[in-house]
Amino acid sequence: MDSFRITVVSSDSMEIARSEASSQLKTGPGDFYRWERLHEKVKTVLRAYGTATWDPDPLPDFYFSGDWFHENSDGYSICSSRPITRDLLRQLPTILSSHHDDAILEMNGTEPPIEGLVIFATSKEVLVAWDGLDRRECEQRLRELSIELD
Repeated sequence: MDSFRITVVSSDSMEIARSEASSQLKTGPGDFYRWERLHEKVKTVLRAYGTATWDPDPLPDFYFSGDWFHENSDGYSICSSRPITRDLLRQLPTILSSHHDDAILEMNGTEPPIEGLVIFATSKEVLVAWDGLDRRECEQRLRELSIELD
């Protein structure tokens, strides 16, 4: 396998990690075509686990609005718990590190029952949290949805 960690954290710890990782990104959006390459790599992996598209009808597993903010950052909405697996999450740091050491990916649950789920990946780790919940509460929600990450 790989040496990347998947860690369940509190909402507060997630916010700190996102802030620290985002501060490593250079100022400005950078090169759109470089971002597009990152986006295509991420989308290819996501599509191995479910639907990934900008078209919300029908609701896909992973939705992307078309916005981009930085060449080393990407983001998706998660509309279904079905594709969230340990295997998927373990692939994310490899994709990000092949793009740039500071690359980040954030995926947010937007539909019940995963609304509030936050998955944040860097080239070194994947953090999983739920908005407003501590680590123990997040672990409980994951168990209730049969999402096994370890």
